[in-house]
Amino acid sequence: MSLKGHPQRVLAAAVLAVVGISAAVAQEVDNGTDPTKLSTSALIQYKHTDLRIGRSTGLFEAGYTQPLGEAKRMALSVNLPVASGVADSSFGFGDASLKFTHVVDLNRSRGIAYTAEFVFDTADRDELGAGHTWLKASGFYAMFLPGGILAPALVQAISVGDRGNRARINNTTLDVYWVPKLDTPSFYVTYDPSITYDWERDAAFGSLIVTLGRPLGKFLGGDSQVFLKPQILVGGDRPAEWSVQVGFKVIGF
Repeated sequence: MSLKGHPQRVLAAAVLAVVGISAAVAQEVDNGTDPTKLSTSALIQYKHTDLRIGRSTGLFEAGYTQPLGEAKRMALSVNLPVASGVADSSFGFGDASLKFTHVVDLNRSRGIAYTAEFVFDTADRDELGAGHTWLKASGFYAMFLPGGILAPALVQAISVGDRGNRARINNTTLDVYWVPKLDTPSFYVTYDPSITYDWERDAAFGSLIVTLGRPLGKFLGGDSQVFLKPQILVGGDRPAEWSVQVGFKVIGF
């Protein structure tokens, strides 16, 4: 059927096209796997870590991220931990942190960003924190490929204040973040292998974190999800054997 000479039909077709595009956008789920997309988010999670000494620790965390500015190229994130230690299995407040993220350049093929995170000496007990304030700075280059997102990053963690009886932090990590594009929006997966060198101990170890997530639908005006995040560590100088993390997150409310 030709639309020529029928302005009503042209208008109706335009309206239907706009409605169709709007519906597709409305159904798009933000699962938080794009590191350059800064959205309002809140999460609660628990992490169990199996240490090399035959003991384990637990960590509850609550986090919140707030984008800054109309373009949402910057964001602040706060993290509040409650942890159990090796010597004392009771839970206490750990080291709180504040992170700043800035996406400095972004287009359809790639994104460039950096983060600066301060971890503060707020732990209730010595074993629940580093014993001093330290900084974790990183820069990453995200590539938007046909098969997914590849984002290598360089991370430096270093003490900015210390007590004499606590070891200083000075770690460099090479991290590669990969998000494969799946055929279904019903779940997502990410892979995060890394190599860390501890300059204080002259030691290195490797790690692989795999995140498995499942969107649950709208909650409080945002996209909700549950996720499971197992981690294995390798190398003779690794600080732990393995860990597993489970959590609930709401994005874009």
